[in-house]
Amino acid sequence: MVRHPLRKRTRKQKLICDAVILLLCVPLLIAVLDFPIPTAELAFRSAEARHFFGRGEIVLDVNPDALGKDAQELYLNRAFVSRRGNWFAYAEVRRELLFWQPSGGLTALEHDPSKPLELLAAKLWAGRWLLVACDLPEAVSAEVTYPANDGGWHLNTRRETAAGQGCFFFALDEVWQNRYGPEEVRLRCYDAAGNLIYETPTPAVWSGEYGISQ
Repeated sequence: MVRHPLRKRTRKQKLICDAVILLLCVPLLIAVLDFPIPTAELAFRSAEARHFFGRGEIVLDVNPDALGKDAQELYLNRAFVSRRGNWFAYAEVRRELLFWQPSGGLTALEHDPSKPLELLAAKLWAGRWLLVACDLPEAVSAEVTYPANDGGWHLNTRRETAAGQGCFFFALDEVWQNRYGPEEVRLRCYDAAGNLIYETPTPAVWSGEYGISQ
């Protein structure tokens, strides 16, 4: 019996249509189920999609393998920071055998453009870090000073020269107690020659609450 050519073409078209639908479902499965995700960056993009942040420009890739032994002990997972206008998004990702998954949620942070240097976020448990936004293109390094209590109140200063696009990431070697929030942190940034180009005011709580004199 000779098959009708139209029926044969219809079956072929159906197979092609099914294949196209399957391919279109892959990004949806990645975004909804977080699996399988072949790269760390795609896992971060999945977190952006799931939390309706939109696709931002990745400005920072925090890789603990490149931060040194001390930083690896403080920071557990890889992370990305993206930016859309004055909004930043931070999310951690982790490796699961051959694939990657978002680790936890996504944190959206709004930057005040009137502040050239601003503390955006702090994580003070598990991995201890600070994220600082910087709108000064000539800034190649930044410095954060905060009160720490390791054998008595004192000031601890961390300086970073590896900047993302418009932000700096600090892995902390001493715990910041964070009693009063950003108002107890001083930020500075420097140009390529090492000149101070901007600093936030010296916090009054250093001497008033902690009894620390400079």
